[in-house]
Amino acid sequence: MESGKNYRGQKITRPNFWTRRGRFSPEAQVKKFGRDKKKTDLADYLLFLFFAFLAFFFFAAFFLFAIFVVHLPSLIIPLKRKKLLTGHF
Repeated sequence: MESGKNYRGQKITRPNFWTRRGRFSPEAQVKKFGRDKKKTDLADYLLFLFFAFLAFFFFAAFFLFAIFVVHLPSLIIPLKRKKLLTGHF
């Protein structure tokens, strides 16, 4: 077998990192990360889940802050002053 050719006689070329197909080919993934594409996809998915959870947590914290710190005092204070029947909230 000649050097630089595979078992079918085709020329072996390394992945072209300037093209999407070359950057995301399994060979390029192994060369770039030292692991195969399935593990890379799993890592990307876990990162996405982590950031999605983080975003959800911050939105939930913001809405809880808005409800309990901004709106509830304006509802509770009139009750304590017994002005519930006057309708002034």
